Amino acid sequence: MKVRTYLFIWFFVILAASIGVFTWFEVKTYTLKRENLIFEETKKYDSSMKDAFVNVERDFSASLPIYAYKLIDQKNVIEALKKVRDTYGADWAFAVIDGESYVYPEVKLQSSFIAPSNPWFVASISSMFKVVEDQFYSTYFHCNVVTMSVAVQGKKNTLIGGIVIKENRFFSLINAEMGNKHFFILKDGKVVYPLTYHNLGKNITSNKIVNLNGNDYLMKFEEYDDLVRDAGMNSNTSYEVAFLIPYDSISNIVSSAIKRAILIFSILIAIVFLSFLLSANRIINSISAISTITSQLNLKKMVLNVNPELEKRVKQFKETSNIYSKIVEMVQDITAHMEELKATNDELESSYEDIESLSNNLAIESSRLKELSDSSKLISSSRNVNEAAGILLDKLMSIYGCEGAALLDISEKNTKIVRFEGKRFNIPSLGALKEEIMNGNLASVNKGKENYYIVPILFGSRPIAVLVMMFENNLPSREEMEYITNFSAHFAALLNSNKMIEEMRNSYIYLAEKFAEISEIYDYETGSHVERVGRYSEFLAKKLGMSDAFVEQIGIYAMIHDIGKLKVPREILMKNGPLTNKEFEEMKKHTIYGEMILGDAPFLEMARHIARYHHEKYDGSGYPDSLKGHEIPIEARIVALCDVYDALRSPRRYKAALSHERAFEIITKGDGRTDPKHFDPEVLLVFEKYHHEFAKIYETLKG
Repeated sequence: MKVRTYLFIWFFVILAASIGVFTWFEVKTYTLKRENLIFEETKKYDSSMKDAFVNVERDFSASLPIYAYKLIDQKNVIEALKKVRDTYGADWAFAVIDGESYVYPEVKLQSSFIAPSNPWFVASISSMFKVVEDQFYSTYFHCNVVTMSVAVQGKKNTLIGGIVIKENRFFSLINAEMGNKHFFILKDGKVVYPLTYHNLGKNITSNKIVNLNGNDYLMKFEEYDDLVRDAGMNSNTSYEVAFLIPYDSISNIVSSAIKRAILIFSILIAIVFLSFLLSANRIINSISAISTITSQLNLKKMVLNVNPELEKRVKQFKETSNIYSKIVEMVQDITAHMEELKATNDELESSYEDIESLSNNLAIESSRLKELSDSSKLISSSRNVNEAAGILLDKLMSIYGCEGAALLDISEKNTKIVRFEGKRFNIPSLGALKEEIMNGNLASVNKGKENYYIVPILFGSRPIAVLVMMFENNLPSREEMEYITNFSAHFAALLNSNKMIEEMRNSYIYLAEKFAEISEIYDYETGSHVERVGRYSEFLAKKLGMSDAFVEQIGIYAMIHDIGKLKVPREILMKNGPLTNKEFEEMKKHTIYGEMILGDAPFLEMARHIARYHHEKYDGSGYPDSLKGHEIPIEARIVALCDVYDALRSPRRYKAALSHERAFEIITKGDGRTDPKHFDPEVLLVFEKYHHEFAKIYETLKG
């Protein structure tokens, strides 16, 4: 074999080997660069969307509390809500004022929409003057919606106001905040935003490249709920976010780097080839040396061990010396590149470890928050503060592993223990901690083996109770305990509401008792009459399956059903004989007078209904408005039958008392004046079934 042929063969062998090595490294480089760019772009999209959520909330936080506060003094709330709706370009605007709910445009809102257990309601009350975002499917608006709600404190009461935006409009706001960064919102693999791409079906998967409007995009999926939660927004949806990362730009960046490397390598090979053709005979020995050197290259470690004699032979000629220099330079570049890639890989592995650790911590905190949220629902449905306190203490002991816990009421002058759970312990003195507790700060005390956390429970900015937790082992950090302070705002609202309800209930009972005394002073009926009517009504309401709150209220308000008689002239009330038509017309006005006396307070609505409508009859023959059937409020239909029964049983100046049997017969069969058609059939049926209980109540309270 001729030397020239031999050299040509070896030249192409070395060329093929070099191209193979180069291609192998560049493929690896391409993959790592591509993955690194995709990772960085995904982080940017993730951060951009979180910022968008925060910015949308910030935009509403600037003025929504001011609009909500103005609603307190608005005479026409619906007109005011229309302005709020139009100002923000929302779909609806709503407000909860003194327990009354308003919405524009009007839809039928059930009472559960403003229930204290709703996350947006709890969050609004817990964070006064702070706009709260909440996302869910609304059975009232029949679509997925996002609410922006805020609670403000008026002169007397707390108002909650806000707006409701259809979910796709909300996503459009997020899209606008993100500028030219595109994304899809998906449910079960199907696009729900933007709707123009809903026909993509279920072919969308992570890391898939799709072509939209002539551009290639790489799909990267994120959990929507995680983004929402990180941005401080509540949501019960189950969406995924597909970020559309421009794949062309990533490919161009990586491809440009590869093309540059290929171009440099190609130029190098061309130079070598031309030099070889021009000086083949001159550089046979040098090429042989270069071949030997190349064969000694350790591809795995990229180490080039050069014999000094070979290096000397290579450097005899300018061409081979340049080739040798290029090979050394290439090895150095590749080595540096590999070191850079190794450092990048180490950094990525470290980031993955940090992310995994953070994910584990978030999972623990998420579990705690879920347990606290679940107990929050139980607390909302509890019957009294003691029961709610038991639920709270049991849950906190389970979550944090404390040996004992106690709840103290500090709203009054003297501190009172509301509930004790777990191991009994001596409660530390709060005197030295008073200033810290009153400022709403967490306090800690150490007594030998026992460690205590004292957590203030705030209503607004005012501490009304403290939670004392005793630990013997596994003492949590102060940061972990901070969650309790935020969560306890809901319990504080319940505690404060319970006190207000108790005070209000006592006021109602006092009003009813005073009316009974006034009735006896006027001598138109006895105090025992109004008390009996209250007991009859309470009994009937319970048998009709009404709520505990309804039963309790009707028992109180039924006792003041004739409060309007205070404005009827006494000579008419005291008249022994039958009333003239004119006198009877005046007497009938006591129903209207009663409604006027009770005023416009929302919480006296049942009392006003009873006072005005208890003389209405189911067949429409009653007064003052001749209502019929279910036009008459149920509370008035109940009291109407009870009032007639007791009037028949009670002695009056113009008639004698009737027996229970005769009163039962008149109500169920009629006597010419009273007819069964006057009463609600359902109420009458319960009376017929339990009429002997009426007799017992009458005999017990006869006076």
